[in-house]
Amino acid sequence: MGSRPSNLGKEGIMPVSPQSSTSAPGPVTVPQTTPPTSGPALVPATKETSRPAARFWVGLVLVAVVVVALLIFLLQNTANAQVSFLGWSGSVPLALSLLVTAVGVAFIALVLAEIRVGRVRRRARRGRTL
Repeated sequence: MGSRPSNLGKEGIMPVSPQSSTSAPGPVTVPQTTPPTSGPALVPATKETSRPAARFWVGLVLVAVVVVALLIFLLQNTANAQVSFLGWSGSVPLALSLLVTAVGVAFIALVLAEIRVGRVRRRARRGRTL
């Protein structure tokens, strides 16, 4: 906090002394004040304070872009590929085999992430109750 100038009154207003009507008015001085350091801070809009409708449209556009990219990928990779897995073998379109692999990897990643989140939540719950 800055120090207040000695010529400021209780409310932070500089008292004005009456001037004679014959003299020209002098320059007006404005006291330098520092902004308050306490009280509600102005916070820029963040993801938490933004409108839900805006987030919905951003998500919808991202999903649409991913779907279009996936369709282009599927249409460009229609050649058959020989696939063997645990004794099974067959010929399937390359795009389908890559898509099934990607979905499988994503599923495994989600399961592992959920296990990790569950552990963190249980640890946090134990920390609060002790």
